[in-house]
Amino acid sequence: MDRKLSMTSNEKQMLIPCSYVGYETVQDDEIDLRDLWRTVVKRRFTLFIIVILFIAGAFTYISIAKPVYEAKALLQIGKIGTKLLDEPTNVKEKLVALYKVGDKNVVKEYPYLSSVSVPKKSTMLVKLTVLGLDNDSAKSKLSEIAKGIEADHGRLIDEYVTLKESDLKRKREDLKKVESELNMLSKIVQSQSEVLKSLSKNGSQKGFTTLSVELSNNIQRLNMARDAAFKLKNEISELEAEISPINIKKSQIVGGVTIYDKPVKPKKMLVMAVAIITGFMVGLFAIFFMEWISKEKEEASEPKG
Repeated sequence: MDRKLSMTSNEKQMLIPCSYVGYETVQDDEIDLRDLWRTVVKRRFTLFIIVILFIAGAFTYISIAKPVYEAKALLQIGKIGTKLLDEPTNVKEKLVALYKVGDKNVVKEYPYLSSVSVPKKSTMLVKLTVLGLDNDSAKSKLSEIAKGIEADHGRLIDEYVTLKESDLKRKREDLKKVESELNMLSKIVQSQSEVLKSLSKNGSQKGFTTLSVELSNNIQRLNMARDAAFKLKNEISELEAEISPINIKKSQIVGGVTIYDKPVKPKKMLVMAVAIITGFMVGLFAIFFMEWISKEKEEASEPKG
């Protein structure tokens, strides 16, 4: 007996070819896209008007908005020898706290410090950015901020120089005393040496031994005085080098202040681009919503069977 699967008429009706199902789905999608396109074409004037309104709003904003200019500069932190007067990160934190940089709760009037940063791989630079209603005011404000930092660091330099100059003055006075003693001992040694030579020629032994001992002591004192004078001169030279402009670098702006001919705000091209895109998106939403409302009204007005 052949074993064959049998299907009822209902089961046969439920079987639908896969290719047919796919065709219907694709066809439904195509119909939906066509409907959407028809809606856009049908209400294109509404879409156009909405986009124009957004463009007009953007143009109005650009026309009435005050142009904002930007000034930038790099502030180089000064140093004494190899030691910086302050760390760039500390300078940044002080400026951020003092000028409320990035604080949205504080209403700021132009010109103002808008940004403070430490460039990457930099050990002694701080980047300052100021916004103003014109280049002159922005540049002036930036210079004012930089001078404030320069003045703070200048006080540290003044304290250092005052301390070193006081030490230098003391060393010079000590050197003056040592040189006076050195001059006196040189004369004594020279005089005693001549006396000893004279005694030696005459063959006199009276006082020779005593004078020789004194001469030896004075020569030793003379050598010690010379060593002290040499040491003091070196110390004075080192102190003079430490307070020289070569060793002390003041904090200052390097490369000058950078300004631009065109304002950084408002960015006209960006504002217009955003207005067009936003207007188009809002317009599409509006026309599809209007089409949906229109269809709902049509369905509601049709007589119910």
